[in-house]
Amino acid sequence: MKICKKCSLSKENSEFGVRKETKDGLDNVCRFCRNEYYKSRNYDRKSYQKSYKRTISPERKEYVKNYCKLNAHKYNSKKYPHKIITSKIYSILHRILRYKNGRKDSQAYLLLGWGREEFITKFGKTSIDQHIDHIIPVSWFKHDTPICIINNLDNLQLLEKMDNINKGNKYCGKVSSGFAELAKLHIKPEFLDRFTKTLCNPFG
Repeated sequence: MKICKKCSLSKENSEFGVRKETKDGLDNVCRFCRNEYYKSRNYDRKSYQKSYKRTISPERKEYVKNYCKLNAHKYNSKKYPHKIITSKIYSILHRILRYKNGRKDSQAYLLLGWGREEFITKFGKTSIDQHIDHIIPVSWFKHDTPICIINNLDNLQLLEKMDNINKGNKYCGKVSSGFAELAKLHIKPEFLDRFTKTLCNPFG
């Protein structure tokens, strides 16, 4: 039971609306008194929203215009291609985290073992249409495989969008012999035979 501050009557808690600011989480005025208050003001919320128009002052328009000019580099991916690379690096990292059911608990370059500069040194600057693809598919690795091995630079390649889609879950490409020996320790048993066969003919 609660006493309404408007009508001073004791009513059931169900007669009061929700209000998080109060101790009990209920409104101090009952629903009936609240509705009567809005009726007395001739308050129609829907009609008010339809008739409402925000007026923007000329000073505000000028400020927004200047802000867009100063911060255009944040949204211009053609002029600043390194932002494309950064977003793609984060996308492959989060893909691995979803596969391992894990969370990002440290900085990206610590998890991957390399950063944006190392990626650019190996592959150059990528375009929007290019995908970063895993030569040895992610699903071939065991779940306890470290992220730095799955996303090793030797296991990555750049593919056009349609080529990557057509590739599917196949081992297509060529990895170094050193990385192949390291990856063999972390390949799932059901894919191990296919992995050793495709090492001889990676594009077959």
